[in-house]
Amino acid sequence: MLGHGQSDCEKPGLRAHGSNFQFFVDDTNQFVTTAKATVYPKMLPEGAAEPPLIAMGISFGALVALNTILSMSKPLVWLFPTARLVPGVNFAGLTRDPEFLKDYMADPLNVTDNLTTLMAVQIGKGMKQLQTNPQVTDQNSVFCNVPLLVLQGTEDKVTSMRVVEEFMARVANKDKELKLFPGLFHCLWNEPEKEQVMEYASNWLNARFADTTQVSMSSSKL
Repeated sequence: MLGHGQSDCEKPGLRAHGSNFQFFVDDTNQFVTTAKATVYPKMLPEGAAEPPLIAMGISFGALVALNTILSMSKPLVWLFPTARLVPGVNFAGLTRDPEFLKDYMADPLNVTDNLTTLMAVQIGKGMKQLQTNPQVTDQNSVFCNVPLLVLQGTEDKVTSMRVVEEFMARVANKDKELKLFPGLFHCLWNEPEKEQVMEYASNWLNARFADTTQVSMSSSKL
């Protein structure tokens, strides 16, 4: 994804930046297209049906995932833990695991600086799209035919739980669930209780894919 990890930057050296939010949606769609063209043929037996596609986004990635679904003409199945990232993150509020936080801050691929003003504006546009796009409240839309699971820590200081609850109350998805984890911070997958979070997500997925390979998540696999 543009400006993240080892991906190219729009401007040399300017990471976690994009002059247009659509760039991140396009990158995600391109990744899915590439995976279907290169990974699926190697993974699937000849003549096998295409497996369900599950999108998972954390924090800013969830915002990108939501907008990617809005851009699609065919439904997929997806999972995302949080829906709104506030620029200027208090990193101490990410997790209660001090060792993970230490590693996170030392990782050169993570961006710990404040976002650029333009990037903050583009994030705002992505959020507004979720508020104004008619697909979100149309039960017959591609978006609302996607099973939707949101996982949220009640002590999340990065994401607004009120905003997430309001969003979930407004979306017209036939299959939607907001699961709150009492006392957990923003990075659910890196909290001391991460195994509980992974088990819940696995059970949710397996309940919807009884005829496919069982999904199993554990900290050793993430």
